[in-house]
Amino acid sequence: MRKSGKRRRNGQDGRSLALIEAGIRFLARKDYDAISMAQIAREAGCSVGAVYDRYSNKESYLFRVIAHEFHNMTDRAKLALDPNGLRRASAKSIVR
Repeated sequence: MRKSGKRRRNGQDGRSLALIEAGIRFLARKDYDAISMAQIAREAGCSVGAVYDRYSNKESYLFRVIAHEFHNMTDRAKLALDPNGLRRASAKSIVR
């Protein structure tokens, strides 16, 4: 059991989520090869050791960041394309 005791969606604790969000922010403005795990740790407010406690290497971390965003996009697409919601929406809002 983790010390923090707080777990979020998909079994993530707050620190793991902070690390993923830090990666998303970095990848929005920098190339993957230009980002270090130390930068990600600093951005997330944790130690490099905390990063490697959760991810064995940079590639596994990147995979988790991509999977996280893929799941978020899938959830948003399901909401946006929900037939019940589309029945009540105007054509203009559906196209937008």
